[in-house]
Parts: sequence; C-alpha cells; structure tokens
Amino acid sequence: PQYALTLVLPVVVLLFTTACNGSLAPSSPQPETAQPESVGVAEPAASDQRQSRQFQNTDDKFERYSLEQGLSESAVPCILQDSKGFMWFCTQDGLNRYDGHEFVVYEHDPEDPDTPGGSFIQSLYEDPSGALWIGTNGGGLSRLDRTSAPGPGPGQFTHYQHDPEDPYSLSSNVVLSIHEDREGILWIGTDGGGLNKLDRNTGRFVRFQHDAEDPHSLSHNAVQTIYEDREGTLWIGTDGGGLNRLDRDTGRFVRFQHDPEDPHSLADDAVQAILEDRDGVLWIATNGGGLDQLDRKSAPGPGAGRFIHYQNDPNDPHSLSDDAVWAIYEDSVGVLWIGTLGGGLDRYDRESGRFVHHRNDPGDPQSLSNDHIWSIYEDRTGGLWIGTWHPFVSGRLSRWLRIEKMIAEMMGTGEVWFATMEQIASHVLELHESGAHALREVPFPFYEGSPLPDPLPSSYGG
Repeated sequence: PQYALTLVLPVVVLLFTTACNGSLAPSSPQPETAQPESVGVAEPAASDQRQSRQFQNTDDKFERYSLEQGLSESAVPCILQDSKGFMWFCTQDGLNRYDGHEFVVYEHDPEDPDTPGGSFIQSLYEDPSGALWIGTNGGGLSRLDRTSAPGPGPGQFTHYQHDPEDPYSLSSNVVLSIHEDREGILWIGTDGGGLNKLDRNTGRFVRFQHDAEDPHSLSHNAVQTIYEDREGTLWIGTDGGGLNRLDRDTGRFVRFQHDPEDPHSLADDAVQAILEDRDGVLWIATNGGGLDQLDRKSAPGPGAGRFIHYQNDPNDPHSLSDDAVWAIYEDSVGVLWIGTLGGGLDRYDRESGRFVHHRNDPGDPQSLSNDHIWSIYEDRTGGLWIGTWHPFVSGRLSRWLRIEKMIAEMMGTGEVWFATMEQIASHVLELHESGAHALREVPFPFYEGSPLPDPLPSSYGG
C-alpha cells in the first residue's frame, strides 16, 4: 500500500482558549520532558459564556515547517477526529492521519485495492462501528474497516463506484458529502449524480436526482452538503439549485431558492454548508450571497420561511467579511465561526449582530496565514482546527509561540487548537484574576504513534 510515514520535528499545535477546566490533562502517556504545567485560567460565570474578552498581544516568535515534514498537501477540505483520538485531514493528495507526532499518508494506488479509491479526498465520516467512509473526487466512495487490518496496513477497503450499466450503483464518482442520519441510513451527496441512499445490506444505492419536469424532485444534482436538524428533517444544499428539504415519507423535496423579486428568499442558490445552532436557528452558507438565517416560524405552509441575510457591506467594518461563505461551525461554548473564501475567518457576536474578522496580514507573520477558509472543526479538548485553501499559495506547517490575533476577541477559558493549510501552531494563554496574562510554549505531549487525547464523537456531513 502507498501510505507513508513522515516524522515531524518537535512541533507544538496552536492552542486557543474556548472552554475548559483550566489545565492540560491529556489521557495519552507523556514523556517527563514534555509534561505540561497546569495553566491557571479565570473561568467566567455561565451567564458570561458568550461574552468576549479583550487582551493585548504579547511578544511573538514564528517558526515554519515545510510540507516534506508532514502534511502531504496544502488544501484541507475536511477535518475529523476519530473515536481513537487520531486527527484526519483530507487533502488533494491523500488522506492524512496525525497522532500528534507524525503523519501517516494514505494515497490511492491503482495496483492495490486496500488504498482509497482516489487521492483527492473531499469528504470523510466515521460510523458507530469505527469504519471510515471516504469520499473522493473521481474515485467514488471507499469504506475503511480498521478492525480487519491483518498487518501493517490501515485495514480493508471496500469501494463503491459508478457503473453506467448498473442503476443501483453510486450515481457519480465525485463524492462531495457524507451523512448518516439518526436511523442509521447513509446518505451520499455527489457532483452531477444527485443524492444517494445506501442500503448497506445489499450494497445498492437509491438515487434522488433532479428532474426538470418534476418540481418536487431534487433541485440540482450537485449535492454540496447534507444536514439533519434536531427534529430529524434532512436538508440538502446544492451547488446551483439552492436549499432542499426532504420529505422522507413521500420522497418529495421542498425547494428554497433565490428569487430576485423577493428580498426574503435565499440569497444565492450555491449552498456550501448548513448548521442548526443550539438555539434552533438554521444557518445557510452560500457561495456568493453571504450567510443566511432561515426563520422557519415566519409563515405557515410547506415552503414557509423568510431568510435573513448577513452580507458584506464595504461601508460597515463589522459586517460579514466576504459573501463567499464555505464553512459554518458552532463550538462547544456556542461561538459561531464563519469561514469565507477570501475574507478570512469571522466570529459572529449574536448580542451586537457584529462580525469580528481574523484575516491574513502579509506584514504580520502572526496573522491568519490564508484568507481562504475551507473547513472548521473542534476536537474534544476544545481545539479549533481551521483548514484553508488557495491555488497560488504553498502549504507548510508552522509553530506559533504567541497569542494569535483572534484570541483578542475570543471569549472563554481552555485551549483551542488551530490549524490552517499553512500552519499548525501552539501556545497557551495564562490568565489571572488580576487580568494579567502571559504566553507559554507547551510542547506537544505525546509519544510517537499515540493518538490525540479525549476524542470527540466523530461526525462529518459535508
């Protein structure tokens, strides 16, 4: 199999404060030399969980590591922490597994069936059995059963690919999104083939595709994202057909699309991501129309709902930084993060309705390394990982030894891990009741081959 071990120099991962118990307590064994000290953090009252704090930046130092030392490729469309604690990074040149010390890269090998179906990985999901489902750009869908690994390899792969002669095969080999619903049904979003439902017992797929003659069919065959809300409703975001809501009893779709004559319609028909926050608000990320909020209580009827638009206003520095929104994420303390394609990373302040911007500054090596945000993910420790993309920038790993600018506006206590296509870095902010603060370097405290601590229940739905 073509998977490669690449050792990383003693590197530390960027840590941010979001929520925690005030100390570093990894569950993995640690060398004594890497034992971190307890970090005293003033914990806010529960009522202040979403309030921001203001800090001054400290002196800094910035180091970088080339891609040859770890990550196989610079663009990171998806990130996942599995049930064993390993971090996984999708790239255009293989699937990367990171244990805190080294990267293992799994690449497609046409001569070896126990490799991913393709090397351009676009989506990733771990099911309750621990199997990884891998969506590729051109190689279809692969399932990695890690319990069946007979030797040094990653495990046994099962591949699902499009067969023009088989109407029950996967409808397209470009897999954009993967989601398992509360009933255990696996849904696959493809580019050009619509939505697929997999029967795992037979290996057959049921296809839901656009039909120009049927207004209740899927609105577009490029399914960018699949999301299930707390009521079990399945929402489908398409790249060109807007937002769809599936009625599973009838198999019909209700469409929410942009109408230039209706200012309360969806802002743009290219839907990149969907998120229901802890308050039950449904957020829609569009590639060109900014960020939308769907008011599902505004009107009765199957197609009810008015959209509230959050868009860039050049005259308002507190508006959304860019109207191309590719990622939305609500972290464990309720902070809403928005990743834009060109405007950097935004944090939305619900109380003021303002956006706080975190952008790349070419003159500041401690600023966000790239303004093109592709993915956002929080691990079990509260670590916020950011995957970025830009076709004209080479990727690298970096180590930060000071507080990054976005900490100045970010609330809370704990540690946030932050990774972009150009950097993985680390620092810890030490807070005191007096308001004083300092920054300490904390080495990455893991033995070679051990996973990251305290994994999140893994999920990735596109």
